[in-house]
Amino acid sequence: MPYAPPPAYGAGGPPFGAPQPPYPGGIPVARKEPAIALVVSFLIPGVGSMMNGDVGAGVGFLGLYVFGLVLLICLGWILIGFIGLPMMLVAWGWGMYHAYQGAVDFNRRAGYQN
Repeated sequence: MPYAPPPAYGAGGPPFGAPQPPYPGGIPVARKEPAIALVVSFLIPGVGSMMNGDVGAGVGFLGLYVFGLVLLICLGWILIGFIGLPMMLVAWGWGMYHAYQGAVDFNRRAGYQN
């Protein structure tokens, strides 16, 4: 018999909430912590998304934040500051939201309970 019958529920399986490998013999992935991704993205915009594996979005958030900072500092507050400061705040806030939701979505796809 090449295939074994499925195990009975509660009998010798992995504990509740443990990740299931995508195929027999597969390696389960480590859980991402949404709170850590949020705090890291609070300190440096975009890095929390990079930690979750979404490097393109993380670089975009960091680049948008730095570009807004350059507009704010180098070109002055009077004209360009009204564009640079909101750009920085949007990149910062959206980056934190994206980092937290990215970690939650990663955990959900990997089979972890949040």
